[in-house]
Amino acid sequence: LSFRSAPGPLEGGKVKVNGQVLDFSKESITQVKNKDGDVLVQIYALPNGVLRFSVPETGTEVIYDGIRILLQINNNYRGKVRGLCGTFDGEYVTDFTTPKNCIIKDPLEFAATYAIVDGTCEGPAKELNQRAKISPCYEKIVMLGDVISDVEAGRNKPRMRSPLTKMLQGGSRKPSEVGCTNHRVEIVEQPGKTCFSLRPLVSCSSKCKPTKKIEKKIDFYCVQNSSASKHWVQMTRKGANPDFSQKPANAWFNINVPERCISI
Repeated sequence: LSFRSAPGPLEGGKVKVNGQVLDFSKESITQVKNKDGDVLVQIYALPNGVLRFSVPETGTEVIYDGIRILLQINNNYRGKVRGLCGTFDGEYVTDFTTPKNCIIKDPLEFAATYAIVDGTCEGPAKELNQRAKISPCYEKIVMLGDVISDVEAGRNKPRMRSPLTKMLQGGSRKPSEVGCTNHRVEIVEQPGKTCFSLRPLVSCSSKCKPTKKIEKKIDFYCVQNSSASKHWVQMTRKGANPDFSQKPANAWFNINVPERCISI
């Protein structure tokens, strides 16, 4: 795709599409169709002197005023494009992604990475292109992590519920259930080692009892007995919940977990 027109407002000119030269003007719409008669491309000049080039099938539009280009693309391309207009992923820090799929800091060097450096290349693009080759270029690394709720982490804070929420959830909790449920890291002692559940499990407080227990297969992190493991055991028995959520599970045990706790 290339444009050619006289300086100033674009009242007419020529556009080359896939090697085919087409005339455009503000008086009519130039179209490119396939053999079935479907419109592939529409080109015309707007009254304000800019060129509008659209591809209806893909939802792509190019607006050109003789100096600047505005590119608009369909949301289906979000995060799937590269080039001078950015990555279209909503993260401005990734817009300077080069053809090598890494991110460069300098905007001029970034632009030069997309330059066609041949005999027709003029200006500082050649020098900037060479500089970009030796400049630091950072790969985008996605680090995945567990999302842990307050309940899973043992931060079982009461939340205010709206009347609508209460209605949808079947009303408020019974008085006999209030303050009965805790979340504690489960400890399983084995010969020569101690195992801790990766997540705090539901438990009933001392003045409450479970209505029913459900057997669940729970992930555990086991360590050799040491001063550190003894310290974790002491912390847990005092009511703390050491964070093992980032540890790798190396054992699994079936644990009976209360379905619900009520006061005795």
